Amino acid sequence: MITEEQKRIQEAAAYGLPQNAGLPANYTHEQIEFLRGLIFQHDAQNAAMTREFDLNKPPTPPYRYQEYPRLVYRGTKTAAAADEFDLENLLTSGWSLTPPENLEVNLGGELSPAMLAEVQAVDIEARKPARQDLERELAKLKAENEVLRKKTQK
Repeated sequence: MITEEQKRIQEAAAYGLPQNAGLPANYTHEQIEFLRGLIFQHDAQNAAMTREFDLNKPPTPPYRYQEYPRLVYRGTKTAAAADEFDLENLLTSGWSLTPPENLEVNLGGELSPAMLAEVQAVDIEARKPARQDLERELAKLKAENEVLRKKTQK
């Protein structure tokens, strides 16, 4: 027959639980205070990880200077140099590191005729008046037309 203590030890071993060494009864007051200090230090070090923030505006990483990609200029055109080799090639082909006083930035380079046609089509569509504006204008014109019709009938 097994005693309750032996049964508890066997169950702890079967489940992989630690033996009695983890119980606070085996520690002195000084050891417990030392462990509390360790836990306090751990919590203080990891406090930054548990800090709350707004998901709609997460914290941004601090600015870190990056030399490349770097813009170079020639007249009103711009180009981006991806690395040192690219920068040297652009500088030897007439590009400059200093921007002109009046600069229009086009990071995409020259647009192809197909892209220009698409841009113009989108621009025309975007400049069309809204349906609500057209309906208001139509109602206004109908009212003016009715007033003129009444004046001519008199």
